[in-house]
Amino acid sequence: MASPIRDGLPQFWTTHIAKALSGDQPCQLSTWLGGHHVLDKRPREDASSLALWKTNHTALLHQIVEDFRREEWRCSVESFFQVRGQSAILSGKADIIAQQTDFRPLIIDGKSGKPRESDIIQVIIEMVMIPLAWSSPTMMFDGLVVYDTHRVAIEPKQAEELKPRIFALLKELGTMPRPEPSPSQSNCAYCDVAEGDCAARWQEVTQAEAVTEF
Repeated sequence: MASPIRDGLPQFWTTHIAKALSGDQPCQLSTWLGGHHVLDKRPREDASSLALWKTNHTALLHQIVEDFRREEWRCSVESFFQVRGQSAILSGKADIIAQQTDFRPLIIDGKSGKPRESDIIQVIIEMVMIPLAWSSPTMMFDGLVVYDTHRVAIEPKQAEELKPRIFALLKELGTMPRPEPSPSQSNCAYCDVAEGDCAARWQEVTQAEAVTEF
């Protein structure tokens, strides 16, 4: 059974837009459905792994906040924001927003898993959108992605460079008709879309017998 269509403008989430921009999720239908429909999410087969990831992520955030507060930064944790455009609504939740007098404010995202391109893109989207959500469009942030083993700093000019592509993708996803699916093992592995909304989910096929010609 297909999920219901959202009332009003399509509503997208920052993490999904980051994966679409970076190519971590090439299937445009997955992102489009999340914005246009109220999805009945597919049950996760890796629920135990997800629970462990959440535990590790929470511990990492606590450590980051402790480190920055020790340096007299004021830290807000898991700050929700939302920006309404003419074609779509974008919502997100910044892991940490750190502020200190005489320093540019900082958006920090803690990642306890394997590094992905979308990790950096997610923080850049937050650097672009949070000033708009706060009605302070000229405000600039630095960005920081913190992994278990290293950190990646992001400058405001990188956010400024990506801004037109963020806006263009949101407009495209908000106004385009339903796109065709792009099923593959990697695209479908962590997709939340249930079978009722997409019948094209990748299925493992029996390996054919080896040929004898080579």
